Amino acid sequence: MTESGCAANVKGFRWMVAAVLLFLLAIPGNAQISTVSAASWRGPNVAPSMLVTSMATNITRSTISAPSTPWPATLGGVTITLTDSTGKSGPAPVYFVSPGQVNWLIPDWPAPGAAGISLKNSDGTVFTGSVQVAATAPGLFSANATGSGVAAAAGVLVDAAGRQTQVPLLQCGTVTGSCAALHMDPAAGDLIVLLFGTGIRGYSTISVESNGQPLDVVGAAAQGTYAGLDQVNVRIPKSLAGAGEIPLVVKADGQTSNQVLVAVGPAAAKITEVRPSAVARGQKTRVTVTGERLAGVTGLAVYPPDGLTISGVSATDSSAAMDLAVPADAPLGDRLVAAANPAGRSDLLPLKILAMPRIVSLSPSGGLPGQTVNMTITGEYLDGVTSVNFSPAAGIRVSNLVAKPAQVTVTVAIDATAAAGSRQVTVTGPAGPSNAVTFSVQQGGASGFGISNLRLGPVKRIGGVVTLPVFVDFVDPSAKAACDRLEIDILLDAGAWGSIHRTVTGFKAGGACQTSGTLDLTDQWDRFWQPGLAISVKITLTNALGQKSNELTGSFQS
Repeated sequence: MTESGCAANVKGFRWMVAAVLLFLLAIPGNAQISTVSAASWRGPNVAPSMLVTSMATNITRSTISAPSTPWPATLGGVTITLTDSTGKSGPAPVYFVSPGQVNWLIPDWPAPGAAGISLKNSDGTVFTGSVQVAATAPGLFSANATGSGVAAAAGVLVDAAGRQTQVPLLQCGTVTGSCAALHMDPAAGDLIVLLFGTGIRGYSTISVESNGQPLDVVGAAAQGTYAGLDQVNVRIPKSLAGAGEIPLVVKADGQTSNQVLVAVGPAAAKITEVRPSAVARGQKTRVTVTGERLAGVTGLAVYPPDGLTISGVSATDSSAAMDLAVPADAPLGDRLVAAANPAGRSDLLPLKILAMPRIVSLSPSGGLPGQTVNMTITGEYLDGVTSVNFSPAAGIRVSNLVAKPAQVTVTVAIDATAAAGSRQVTVTGPAGPSNAVTFSVQQGGASGFGISNLRLGPVKRIGGVVTLPVFVDFVDPSAKAACDRLEIDILLDAGAWGSIHRTVTGFKAGGACQTSGTLDLTDQWDRFWQPGLAISVKITLTNALGQKSNELTGSFQS
């Protein structure tokens, strides 16, 4: 990996470096200026183009950060002048001032040896101090801005094909000092750690060590984005896999930096997919996650838990599974799934909690062999429905499904050879199948002439004349149910005085002879039915060839 390649991978970590530079705590000092490395908090050794911190008391009344680079020579009324061992003097760039400290940049020109510092504030007060200039004064930034502990570092994993992937090495909370190391796994590829420091770039020789063991330095140079910031890229050998937190120091021209820590895994589990991506409340579902480093998974978790129960966890290196029981009253919506191994918690992937679709009714609830019906299914949680299912399915074909939250419409074609009898209808959505509702394939007459889906009423009355709307769907291979002549036989229960027989001539449905369709048999009856009676009905039809249909039953309110 080239130095520029590694530098390109740290863009996402610039916030971390900036935070370290600007969040150095103000530490009271004495009347003289005490100057240390902004990374290691050690002094008095400094190097050209190095970030330093000078401390005193009552330097300024306010806290100010330079808004951009190049940094100014005067900030908040504070000016710093550096005089090197040859007597050369000049201003130094300042990027942060506060009552207790000033953060600034050693210019690139001072000669080796003792150098004097003069700081003048807006009140005209002059503070003095000194430093010792050398070619290098290596210091490494720590994530908690203390000069020790977790390194302010980034990681890059290079696979066999040369592809680079950023690897986070630390995780910080909202409280100062809360940064902790994340485990990295050198066994997963060529792992490069990008250390950030200052006072390093002027080296002639450089090395990185861990507990006295030399590591492979891939590159070291000015970081290039921030003034004074240096970067050292070091390869972590596979032999350190599982070592836990290891110390790192940089040695430049015989000068040793402060010690910082990185954590060597194995790395935390990684998950890439959750199957299924949605589960139903009131159900127990086997949920599987796939990913990497899952063999050591100690648990699977769902956030927020909301009463969810996990059991039966099993794992291989590439997958882990759990039985997830969701209460019937669990809130609907998104959850997050994670896996944990000894190195920590995995990334989070979404899992939806859905309600099972529920069917309330079918219309029509039956049909005849050879008939095609447009069915409407009403219910709840139907908007995600992807299929309408018949059991047994033989002789039934479904098409043109349209799903809405409370309704599904579908075209159901019943083959002419479909067996008569009951079929169980369910719908399937993301959460699984619904309850079952009965659909009847009805047996037509012996000739194949048959009727289905009887619709009656409501009754309309004008004086002593009653109009009873009657609709049926029909199948008639001879096409005589919709042409020429049709006999209608309606048998009413005793409370409505017996039977009614009508013969309709010149009858047509849809303006032409058809082998299937809907018949409007609405007629007026010279009967007086006492209002409010529940009247049961049996109906049969006879077509123009004298072929009788099957019998349908129903009821209406008089």
